[in-house]
Amino acid sequence: MSLTADAPLRASFTWIPRQADFDAFARLSGDDNPIHVDPDFSARTRFGRTVSHGMLLYTRVHAHLQELYPGRAHKLQTLMFPNPAYADEELTFLQR
Repeated sequence: MSLTADAPLRASFTWIPRQADFDAFARLSGDDNPIHVDPDFSARTRFGRTVSHGMLLYTRVHAHLQELYPGRAHKLQTLMFPNPAYADEELTFLQR
């Protein structure tokens, strides 16, 4: 996203993902890895419960950036997901 003089230099938003979001994204994307959609399976992993798809998180960020910078071209992104995001836990996304 290219910045303009009227665009905010810093912004944040919060979101609480739900298991229903994970399930819907799995149906939409075809990524039905049990770590995202099967609580029984996930309980036996190092995470202990289902975790969000990384790309689900990205779609939320991208939508927010589109709100902040309407009409701007999306040319490049670098993604890292160093920590799991769990259902029913609030996430805060920061733009710096």
